[in-house]
Parts: sequence; structure tokens; C-alpha cells
Amino acid sequence: MKNKSALFAIAILLSLSPITLLAEISGKVIVFACSSCHGNKLKALNLSQNYINHELPQTLLAFKYNNKYATIMDRISKGYTDAELGYISDYLSGENQ
Repeated sequence: MKNKSALFAIAILLSLSPITLLAEISGKVIVFACSSCHGNKLKALNLSQNYINHELPQTLLAFKYNNKYATIMDRISKGYTDAELGYISDYLSGENQ
């Protein structure tokens, strides 16, 4: 019986892996979505590493949790997990080097 329970648990864990992988998207994909409104301004802004690494993630989370006024970013940011919003900074940080 223990063998069957262990196999069942392993089967469930293996079946969840693809779902978990699909649940989060990469920073690159999110940044491409950002460019639909912000256009090429993201690169033209020449953002500092300090801003990208510290202020941008906090700003995006502030939009998500209604701690910063926005016309639309508050609604858009709610569509992403906190981790996915962090991926934006991770991706832009790599682009900026």
C-alpha cells in the first residue's frame, strides 16, 4: 500500500510540473507586452541600474496593490504575479549591461 501511495504522490507531482512551468512567463515576454503601450521608450529612457533593480519593482507592486495612482497600470499589473513583475526588472537589468 505504501508503494501505491508513493507512486500516486509522484504521479501528481509530475503532472503539476508542466502547469507550474506554464503559469509564469518570462520577463522578456512581459517587456514585449509593455512595448505595446510604451513603445521603444523603454530603451530610450536609458534607465539606471539602480532604478531598474530597486525602484521599478517597487513601482510595479505599488500599482498592483493600489498604493500608487495610475490610469491603467494598476489594472494591468494585477494580471501578473509579484514574481512576474520582478521578472521585468530582471530582464531589463540584463538588457542594460
